[in-house]
Amino acid sequence: MTMAMLAGGMNIPPSSITFHCDRLVAARLIARERRGREVWIDRTPPGGGAARALPPLDEGHVWGGRPTG
Repeated sequence: MTMAMLAGGMNIPPSSITFHCDRLVAARLIARERRGREVWIDRTPPGGGAARALPPLDEGHVWGGRPTG
């Protein structure tokens, strides 16, 4: 997924995505790769394990500061 796809899907500014992705890269939970004009992100093995440890989001949970659903 590109950072632009993530920002658009969450309806938040790209600068916010960059801020948070910088921290996730530093924690080695995601990897970032520039491909031309796009920046692609993907979970690392530790990031995938962390994601699996979280409970799934259901209706009414807050994601990105906005209620889902």
